[in-house]
Formats: sequence, C-alpha cells, structure tokens
Amino acid sequence: MAAEMLPEFARFGLSPDGLVGAQLDQAAAVRADLIVTMSKRQRAWIIEEWPAVGLRTVMLTSTGALADSGASADSPPGVGAGAHRAGIRAWARSGAQLSAADVLDPYGRSPEVARRSADVIAGHVAELGRWLGTGDT
Repeated sequence: MAAEMLPEFARFGLSPDGLVGAQLDQAAAVRADLIVTMSKRQRAWIIEEWPAVGLRTVMLTSTGALADSGASADSPPGVGAGAHRAGIRAWARSGAQLSAADVLDPYGRSPEVARRSADVIAGHVAELGRWLGTGDT
C-alpha cells in the first residue's frame, strides 16, 4: 500500500494492520465471482491474460452503471457477488467500462491526491457493497 494512503485509512477508522498484497494469478482470477480494478490498464491486462474472466472484470468507478445491470440496487445482506452473475455480466459488457475514470494513484503524490483517491474509492465501494448486499463497507 502506498504510504500516502495510511492517513486516509485512519480517517475512515480503518487499520492497515494485517493487510497483505498479493499478485492476481490465474487460479484466483478464475475462482473470482467479481474482479474490480482501479484503472483501465489493470482491467485490460487481466482480460488480455485471462479472456474467460472478462465478463467478471469491471472498473471500480463504473458503479454508477449498476442500476442498468438488471440487479437490485439494495440486495439483502449476505447475497454476495455469486447471486448477481447476470448483473455482473451486463455491468462488465456495458459502455461504462470504457468511459469509467481511473482512480487517482496516490503513490508519491500529495496528501490531497491521497484524500481525493480515498474519497473516490470509499464512495464506489459503498455503492458496490449495497448492490452486493454485503452490509457495511
């Protein structure tokens, strides 16, 4: 995690303790119900490497298109991504993937960029959480 994001974790009442980054590999990609990326470059790379996961790979900033996916906007808690396969495919195929903005990369940037990046992430994760029915995000 970029050191610039540590104060943002605290601002949201979170702790980075225990977080461990991992490289996405084919086994994890194939098992995933949903793969969410923060940049078009990440999404394109994943789809190029593993075309079969393309209809489960979306941009975080495209959550505004969830209303058009055909799935309920407020799923009951515990539903999760597996129950939304048709909606995820519709979302992944939508033009929103092409028009979605990259999340600002805070690495080596100012605290203001980190704050803006964290705010964008938090808003979209909350929307995604409501859609998936995962409760608090």
